[in-house]
Amino acid sequence: MSSESSTSNLQLAQVYLYRYVGPIFIIIGIVSCVLSLIVFTRKNLRKNTCSIYFIAFNIANLLFILVSLLSFTLEIGYNIAPALYSLFYCRFRLYFAFFFNILCPSYLLCASIDRVLITSFHARIRQISTLRLAYLTIAIQPLFYILILIVVIFVTNILQIEPNYFYCYIEPGEFTLILTYISILKEIFIPSLLIIFGFLSVRNIQAMRRVRIVPVSGSNRVIGGQNSNSMRSRDRQFVLMLIVDIVTYILFDFIMPCSLVYEQITKSQTSTIAQTQTVYLIKNIAIFSVHIPFCINCYTHIIVSKTFRNEIKNVLLWK
Repeated sequence: MSSESSTSNLQLAQVYLYRYVGPIFIIIGIVSCVLSLIVFTRKNLRKNTCSIYFIAFNIANLLFILVSLLSFTLEIGYNIAPALYSLFYCRFRLYFAFFFNILCPSYLLCASIDRVLITSFHARIRQISTLRLAYLTIAIQPLFYILILIVVIFVTNILQIEPNYFYCYIEPGEFTLILTYISILKEIFIPSLLIIFGFLSVRNIQAMRRVRIVPVSGSNRVIGGQNSNSMRSRDRQFVLMLIVDIVTYILFDFIMPCSLVYEQITKSQTSTIAQTQTVYLIKNIAIFSVHIPFCINCYTHIIVSKTFRNEIKNVLLWK
């Protein structure tokens, strides 16, 4: 009886999470992405390379929310589950969930690399950061991930976990194990790179405060659409926004590798129904958690960046 009760409580916990908290994050996430896109596409910002990466980042975030978080919220919170009745939709949803889960932090990583380049003391290194490179990098990444993740479509199926409990996921087998290990490495590798490049950006900004940055040429040449004086302040603001994005991503993303490791450990053991439900509860919480940083970045930018706050005010006042 206690086992049945605990299983029921676990099911209710994830239902309540997606039913009551899920819609809130969907709404604030959509608003966050739309406001950010409006700000970064404004005339005084869109010629900055970091703005280009943030535009791509927010477009990917918006699609991630609509394709993944909305679908999981309807399925788990409201029992509206087309993925459990349509194999095509099941494969489509999981494929693009994987796709945007790696594309969003990849764009964030590109922005952090760009900040390291543009805040460098050396003019030749700053010259590497160009709008052309930004557009090229943004265009290549989706094509690359589409190709390497295409196999997910063919190994995804509607699985029966236990009586009357179905789940849209990758079929058990060698590929599941390989994908799990790749996912664990991704959840460790990308945050590690974000920390490294975030640290380098901060170090460069601190160096810029101590010495006058060397222009690309002897004249007041515009770098990324800005002169060297205004570049200091603007780039500090971009680095601040980037750092807070990195911190929030790492804070909410760490649950996913823990979930994947726990799932692999329990697979080798004989599990009760309650233990199986615990595994899927942790996984569903992890899935919910990875969406959070992509729903709140506009609000964290408002907190840390004066430039972004002013732009938001101008947008709201129709200036």
